Amino acid sequence: MKKTFIALSSLCLLAGCKVDMTSSVGLAELQKDDISTINTELSVEVINCNDFEDSRRESKELSELKVNVPKVFRNAEFVECYKKKMESFAIFKVPVTVGKQKPSDFDIHFGSGQNSLFFIAASQQFRDKLAHFQKRNLTKLDMKINTTVVNNTQQSFKFKLDNIYLNGKPEMNSRFVYEVNPGEKIPLQLSNVATDGLLRTEQHYGGVIVMYREDK
Repeated sequence: MKKTFIALSSLCLLAGCKVDMTSSVGLAELQKDDISTINTELSVEVINCNDFEDSRRESKELSELKVNVPKVFRNAEFVECYKKKMESFAIFKVPVTVGKQKPSDFDIHFGSGQNSLFFIAASQQFRDKLAHFQKRNLTKLDMKINTTVVNNTQQSFKFKLDNIYLNGKPEMNSRFVYEVNPGEKIPLQLSNVATDGLLRTEQHYGGVIVMYREDK
């Protein structure tokens, strides 16, 4: 039985483990000069939540994640670990800064700009930490970034999308103009191309425009 566990663990290392970052952010907060902080949910795929030989103890993999995830995602807090069908997931709470301008010190930032209704930025320090984690553990993280944008303002906004999933469907035509009215929610997911562009260590600016502004 132990050999089976080792084989499965190796398979996770070779194939890459699923990491989902899920959040909700308001357009009002994205456009404020003052920086605020929201919590995102980080879901990390694990082989088991509990020890294989004694289910009263947490698995070695979960113990290591609880130590290492906060080293990559600053101030990450462990919430729970659960099994859903045949898959197990460790859940962490990760703070993200929000505001019109990027702060001087951040890991991941949600903001807006002259050409962007919503952008995501990743600092060089965070990208380096993430790359080091993957290199040290001989694994490639299959990272998905999901954000629901809420129009919590009193006005409508027009925007364009490119290389983004909207309601689970890919949007590749950046010429199509969308509109979000007060109270509406826009569920978005970065494509693999957008995620790679955000997290690449080689480029000077780690950022991606999620919603292009069309109301100028």
